[in-house]
Amino acid sequence: MNIALEPIGEQHFYLTVTLEPDDYLPQVNQELLKIRKNANLKGFRPGTAPESMIRKLYGEEIKADQLQKLLSKSIEDYRKENEMEFLGDLLPMVDEQLTGDGNHFQFKFEVGVSPRLPSFDFIDGLKPVRCEIEVEDSLVDEEVKRFRQRFSERTEVDGPAQEGDVLELEAEEWAGDAAVADGVVTEFNILIGENLHDAMRDKLMGKSVGDAFEFNIREVEKDLSEKDIYRYLLHIEKQEAGDRQIGDHFKGRVAGILRVSPAELNDTLYKKAFGEETDVVDEQGLREKLRQGIAAAFSVESEKFLDIELAKMVATQSGLNYPDAFLEKWLRRSFKAWEEKPEDDFAHELLHFKEGLSWKHIRDHILETQQIEISYDEVANEIVEDLQGKYGSFNLPPESWAKLAQKTMENKEQALHYIGEIQNRKALQWIKGRIEIPAERLSLEAFRVKTEKYRNHHH
Repeated sequence: MNIALEPIGEQHFYLTVTLEPDDYLPQVNQELLKIRKNANLKGFRPGTAPESMIRKLYGEEIKADQLQKLLSKSIEDYRKENEMEFLGDLLPMVDEQLTGDGNHFQFKFEVGVSPRLPSFDFIDGLKPVRCEIEVEDSLVDEEVKRFRQRFSERTEVDGPAQEGDVLELEAEEWAGDAAVADGVVTEFNILIGENLHDAMRDKLMGKSVGDAFEFNIREVEKDLSEKDIYRYLLHIEKQEAGDRQIGDHFKGRVAGILRVSPAELNDTLYKKAFGEETDVVDEQGLREKLRQGIAAAFSVESEKFLDIELAKMVATQSGLNYPDAFLEKWLRRSFKAWEEKPEDDFAHELLHFKEGLSWKHIRDHILETQQIEISYDEVANEIVEDLQGKYGSFNLPPESWAKLAQKTMENKEQALHYIGEIQNRKALQWIKGRIEIPAERLSLEAFRVKTEKYRNHHH
C-alpha cells in the first residue's frame, strides 16, 4: 500500500492511494472461506462446495467490498497520522483511477485540507466593543403604558364612542331605500383604531348605543380582502353567496360599546402584578422596576450581538486560508443551491462560508485544547429553556419538559443544533475571559441601526 499527497495549490492536493494484492487478498480469502463454510448450494452438502465455485460466485463482490473498506481505513489512518482535516468530501478523479490487470488498484482524489491553526495569540489582539444601550425615559413611559394596558379594565358604556373603544355592530344589506330581500344580516365587533378605514371612523366616532348609520361594507377596515370581508364581517364563505354579488350599501346600528380603560396605578395593582411581597409601592418604584427589566432585556440583546461580532473577528483575523478552487468545485458539485448561484453571488457567499469554517475550526480547537466538555444535562437544559420560551404558556410539569427534551435529542439533526449552540457559547466565554471588552453607550435607535446594517451585509 502506498499513499501520496501531491500539492496543487495552498491547502489543495491530489491524494493517491495504491493498493497491492497483498493489501487486500488476505481479507478477501478470509471472507470467502466464511462463505464457503456456510454456503448451501444445490448439489453440495453445506460447506463442501468447491472453492473455485465460491470464488466465481462471490469473489468480485467480496473483493470490491474489501477494497472499499481498506481504502476508507487507509485514508482515515493517513489523516490521523498526519494530523490533518479534510474539507468537505474527497472528490474522486474518475479518469485517473487505474485498475491495471485487475489486481493492482490506484485511487486518486482531489482534496482540500483545513489550514493549520496558529496559536491563540491573535485572540489577545481582538478589540470588540460591548454595546451598552441607554434606557431612555421615553422607553420607560411606553413600558408604563403597556403595563397599564396589560391590566386594563373593560367596561360597557352607552357612549359617545371614542378612540380605543370596541363597538358591537348590527348590520343589514340595503339597496336604495329598502332592505334587500333575503339580504345579508350580520353582527361584528370593530375597534376604533389605526386599522379602521377613515370613512368608517368618521361614522363611528361620537356614536352612542342605539344610534343608526349607513356605511360601505368594503370600507370598514384598511387592506381587508374580499375573502376577509365575507368571512369576518358577513360571516359567510364567498362561495356560499353563489353568483349573487353582495352589495356595498349597509345600514348599521350600535348594539354595544366596550371601553378599555388602562389600570389605575395603585398598591392593589402592584401586588397583583408582582406579588404580595413586592417592594413597588408607587409610580417611581414601578418605573425603576420596569427600567431594570428593559435594561436586562437590552443586555441580553447586546451580548448576542457581541457574540456575533466576536465570532466574526475571530474568523477574519485568524489568518486561516482555504483552497477556493476546491471549495467551489465541491460546493457546486455537491449542493444544488450552490450549483445554481451566479458567479458574483457565489464569491460573496463563499467569503461568508469560509468565515463559518474558520469559526468552527477555531471553536473546536478551543474546546479540545482547553478540555471544555458538554454534559447531557447541559444539552437537556438548553432544549428545555428553548421549548419553554416558545411554548411556556402550556405550563407543563418538569418531568414533561424533560421527556420533550429527551425526544428532541433523539433527532440527530436537532441534537447537533443544540450542542453547537452550547459549544459556541462556551468557546466565546473562554475568549471573552482572555481580553478586555470596553463598553460603548448608545441609544436604542443607534443600536438598531448598527445591528440592521450588520445583518443586511452579513445575512
